[in-house]
This record gives sequence, C-alpha cells and structure tokens, in this order.
Amino acid sequence: MRRRLFGLLFSLVILNGCSLSASNFANPTSSSNPCPSESQGTLTPENLQKVTFNQQKFKESNHVKEKVDRGYQFQAQAGYRLKSDITNSTCIVVYKPDNQLLRIEEFAKLPVTGSYILQVFVPQGSTQYDLTLSLEDPRNVAVAPSVPPIPSPSPNNLLPTSPQASSTPNSTTFFKSIPNSTTFSKDDAVQLIQDWLDVKKKVFAAPFDRQTAARFNTGKRYQEIIGAIDWLQANKSYYRYPTAGKVEAAGKFSVSGNTATAIVQITESDEFYKDGSLTKTSESTTKTQTAQFQLENSTWKILSIN
Repeated sequence: MRRRLFGLLFSLVILNGCSLSASNFANPTSSSNPCPSESQGTLTPENLQKVTFNQQKFKESNHVKEKVDRGYQFQAQAGYRLKSDITNSTCIVVYKPDNQLLRIEEFAKLPVTGSYILQVFVPQGSTQYDLTLSLEDPRNVAVAPSVPPIPSPSPNNLLPTSPQASSTPNSTTFFKSIPNSTTFSKDDAVQLIQDWLDVKKKVFAAPFDRQTAARFNTGKRYQEIIGAIDWLQANKSYYRYPTAGKVEAAGKFSVSGNTATAIVQITESDEFYKDGSLTKTSESTTKTQTAQFQLENSTWKILSIN
C-alpha cells in the first residue's frame, strides 16, 4: 500500500538520514540502507511546517514515529542548491512543486521555482532527530536566500510595490526574454517594471501567483515577495490597485555584464483589505527610485527597486 500525502498517492525514492547530495544519496535497494522503498505513514496538515530561511539556515529538533510523518514546506527558486542534514536513522523524501520526487541530480540545482516539501519518516518505532536545512545561491554560495515574514501589512514591506493597471493583461503576456546583456536598453528596463506592475494584482491577491512573481523578480527581492504572499494568505489579507501604475525613465541607465541599473519614476497607489474589508488606502504618489536588474537564464529580471 502506498503512502498517502493529503489524500494523493505517490511512489517514493528514499534518502537515508544524511546530507542531501549525490554522494550521500542512499540506495533503497541496498541491504545496508535501513529505509524501506516507501513510507506507510501519513503526512497530515498539522504535521506540515512552513520553513523560512532566516539567518541562512533552518534548524529543528523534533520527534517522529512510525506512520506519523513530518513535513517541512519551503519556497525555493530554480537554480538554488538544497542542503539538509538530519541525525539518527531517519528517512527523507523531497517533493517538487508539481508533487513529483526530487531526483538525485536535482539537489545541486533545483529545477523549478515554487513550493517544495521535505518529508521525514521512520519505517518503525520512533526517534528524536535534529534537522538542518539551507538553500544556497550558486552565484553566492556563502549566502542563503531569506524569506522573512513581513512585520506589518504595509505596501512598503511588500518590496517597492507599485500599482498596476486597472485592467488585467492576458496571463500569457510577460516581458520577453532578452538573449544577451547588450540588447537590454533603458526602454526595456522601463517596460519590464511596467509589465510587473500590470500583473502584480494576481500576486498580492488571489490567486497569489508565485510563478508570475518568479517571472519578473529574482534574488532577495523574490524571496521577500514570497514572504509577503505567505503573510497575506495567513492573515486573510490582500491588496488592490485602483489606478494604473506608471513608470518613466528619470535619469542614468547603465549595463555591466549581466546586471543593469536604471533611475526611474514610479507612480503608485494601493488599497489594503483584511477579511474582505478595506482597512487602508494609500494615495497615489510618485517616487524617483533606483532599479537594478539581473540577467538570469537569458531573461532579465528585477533584482531590486530602492
């Protein structure tokens, strides 16, 4: 009988309690591997914990017993490296955002952006365990991405949030990929920010589209947006943008390798709702800001706006 995860059935590939790397990946067919080929346990919502990578690493000491699995859900960006260490004879599996198992070779470079679940279980008995999780950016291995919860429902805490158009663009309309850094111009930079404003309504309100956030943003900015989305959903809140946002070039523009910088003017306004009721309105304001961009997999994305 296959293990049930929230009512869905999946086959398992097993990791022994160790660091998640190709060299340490346990072979479920090996007689020395204490983990069975599949779990007979159930992962219930109350045993699924959301993980935020504050201060670079997540650490947890807990208890797991036979047929009562524990899970850790976290947001990760494509290309990041997943590392995990766990003590005692504890078994681990990791699911990708599409609910498929993460393969050996994918730990060093996560294949997609989205929500991952690491599941801990034991084939029999019970045990205490110490778990350490971290994500590493291959561009800066010493720094793991942070997903801090925002302290208050302020638009400024959702990154430099800007209003978006009153009409929603077609969901397939996104900023086109730029093949190399030399083709990225000042007009491209302005249009990229404008496109982000035009789709932001479905990021900071239902359906809280994380994939759209990943199409336009990268690095710490993307991680903070995911933290903001988590906060909004947990607090039954969302934003609306009653007027069209506007972006204009306002000064210097430069490109250096895979990065670019532009001075822009952003006009924005928003409305904050909680439990379906309007609780705060921000009047339209225009600010001159510095935007940074980064070329990632042949696509320019917003790295920061300050």
